[in-house]
Amino acid sequence: PPPPPPPPPPPPIFQAEDGIRDTSVTGVQTCALPILAGIASAQPTTKSLDEVLRVAGQRAPDLAIAEKASEAAGRRARAARRQRLPSLSVDSNINLWNEELGFDVGVGAPLVVREQVTSSTSLNLTVPLSTQLVLRNYVQAQRASEVAAKEDARSSRLDVLYTAAASYLQLLEAQAVHEIASLTVKNRSAQLERAKVLHSGGVLERVDVMRLEAAVAEAKRQQIAASTRVDVVADSLAVAIGVPGQLFRAIDELPKAPAAPDRKLDSLPDEAVNDRPILAGLRA
Repeated sequence: PPPPPPPPPPPPIFQAEDGIRDTSVTGVQTCALPILAGIASAQPTTKSLDEVLRVAGQRAPDLAIAEKASEAAGRRARAARRQRLPSLSVDSNINLWNEELGFDVGVGAPLVVREQVTSSTSLNLTVPLSTQLVLRNYVQAQRASEVAAKEDARSSRLDVLYTAAASYLQLLEAQAVHEIASLTVKNRSAQLERAKVLHSGGVLERVDVMRLEAAVAEAKRQQIAASTRVDVVADSLAVAIGVPGQLFRAIDELPKAPAAPDRKLDSLPDEAVNDRPILAGLRA
């Protein structure tokens, strides 16, 4: 009998616009499909600058590390201060004998020298006088370390808030650039459609249509680059404030005309020298 016909080929899983088919799906691709679908379906949420700064102050990893370091320095300082206190020791013993020890003096009851159950307790209070000077210097060093750690935490908070604010402004800029690129694509596409109509009527040459087609392609390329920059800046901001993977967009609530500063520049350098956390930590 003739051999059976071969089984039909499996249906294509992936098919591009150019006709290239991919009928093999690996385990990684199979696992990645629902993940990519979830990413594509996720919609970014809008956040104001105040909301971003509040989240950064609560969940930024650098700030959490600095606060834990400050807490550890405070505990070391308290432990160092406790070493200057006197040490108290208590020792107690109970003995059970076979019988009490006594003597008959011939008058009255016998004289008991040792009872059957005896106990002794000693209480010792020790103050290390010879090491007080060394402990004093050690306590001062730990206190200085505690102050420096607190100033480092305050400096880290300012750095985190500054980074979050700067990234937020960069996100606003990237969104504005993307909006301009989208409007450029829309305008050039409209010009291309009009040019095609004029070309069909014999008003324009084919080279004019091709020139506009190249301009539309370039505008779309810039739009894709602007969209990618928006996503990159948003991801960097999300990592900086401690919410990696969250999709959000910035809201332009800033005043159109920035107000003039209410502080004089002459007094700012002296205030920075006195109040800057990093300098206060170095002085400690």
